[in-house]
Amino acid sequence: MIRRLILAAVAVALLLPGAASAATPALGATLIAPPSERDIELLRESGIRTARFVLSWDEVQNQPGAGFNWSRPDRWVSGLARAGVRPLPMLYGTGPFGDPPTPPVGPRARRGWRKFVRAAVERYGTGGMFWEAAAVGSRPAAKPPRAWQVWNEQNAVAFWSPEPSPREYARVLAVSAREIRAADPDATVLLGGMPGSAPRRGSVEAADYLEALYRRDAAPDFDAVAIHPYAANLAGVRGQYEAIRREMRAADDRGTETWVTEFGWGSVPAITANFAGFTRDPGGQARILRKAVRLFDRRQSDWKIRAALWFSWRDPEIEICSFCASLGLLEVDHTAKPSFRAVRDLQPKR
Repeated sequence: MIRRLILAAVAVALLLPGAASAATPALGATLIAPPSERDIELLRESGIRTARFVLSWDEVQNQPGAGFNWSRPDRWVSGLARAGVRPLPMLYGTGPFGDPPTPPVGPRARRGWRKFVRAAVERYGTGGMFWEAAAVGSRPAAKPPRAWQVWNEQNAVAFWSPEPSPREYARVLAVSAREIRAADPDATVLLGGMPGSAPRRGSVEAADYLEALYRRDAAPDFDAVAIHPYAANLAGVRGQYEAIRREMRAADDRGTETWVTEFGWGSVPAITANFAGFTRDPGGQARILRKAVRLFDRRQSDWKIRAALWFSWRDPEIEICSFCASLGLLEVDHTAKPSFRAVRDLQPKR
């Protein structure tokens, strides 16, 4: 199976120590709010070069047939441009046809989704209208997205309601891939990141979900597989990754790259026993970040890892999940944690 070369790494990205080639995985983090002036300063200080964010259909179109209002995504992209950071948009939402996590699966919703995806890539992709206008204060060095991620955690009931459906996701993926490639032939189409395990009833194990996509001949519609290997320890991360790679080998897709578009551990001990292993103290968070990076670096050749993206850049101001409150590299007020300093220290020497 022929795959196009993936040229970008994601969500706050920087090469791992000693990196000398594009084959070395990149370390990154997802932003969950448009970058403030302080975020921009800290992104520059960190040496981060790429950031993953949600490009939401719901935020740009609220009525069927209405035009697109790009003001909020423009804030994301312009802020990242000022920081010298390349965006990785994660395409998500139902626009005027429902409320997430309901996916755009009906005929009208899919038609609307297709137009949204095409318009997003035409605006922010290579040669896009945003970069032509360069309405970001001073004109930045153009850093358009090189990869586009289609949905988020589609194998989890929390993000694909009423229940995950490889058949329906494959349809959405096929439509998205056609529009992305038509607007930017060199772009990478990235699967939505899948949590490797399925602790919530109704969710599907990532490996099982990927196997179902292969059975539906969806492989031509993506260029890279994405995984969210949340686990209490590195053994859990390894187990989830190995399961994904087994399915890829079984499908004769062993040469295709993988991206870790979310991974992380909290910096405040968990309140409930269920997530005790998913959190540490601040120093422990930094230590397991380093260990995970070393694991991805060692297994890059076997697992074909292009990037590993920490979730998240900063602690969220609102509740996202039961253990997400302290996952950031920064506290809510932008105070740097030891994990931020670990990321900064992992930059290659320039």
